[in-house]
Amino acid sequence: MQTAYLCTGTSVHIEGLIVSAYVGWGTKERSHSQNVRIDILLELDEASTLDERLQSTVDYVPVAEAVRLLAATKRRRLIETLAEEIAETCFRNANTQRATVSVRKPQKLPNSDAVGITRTFIRKGGA
Repeated sequence: MQTAYLCTGTSVHIEGLIVSAYVGWGTKERSHSQNVRIDILLELDEASTLDERLQSTVDYVPVAEAVRLLAATKRRRLIETLAEEIAETCFRNANTQRATVSVRKPQKLPNSDAVGITRTFIRKGGA
């Protein structure tokens, strides 16, 4: 059966993942863990077809578990570094062609919900 449409892409979202991380510019800030909020948008290959197999997409459960472990394992000065390391983890799945990672520190400034960054990465040279 032919369809009357063409899917031009699929995205997998992980939003509001709270992880414990040692991150901050000053030694004092890195001396204790703090909660950070992670949002991840993974864009899959346009040509990928959904065939009811998990291998055709990205399983978000192991991605979230890997991000939790990654965040807690070492000290970093910049949340940009953490975002890049998260993207590297996401690209372990061959279906991921583009990863957008946001890292936010909740209530870091007075009268502010959060401070943070967003970085977008694309797979080099195709899959």
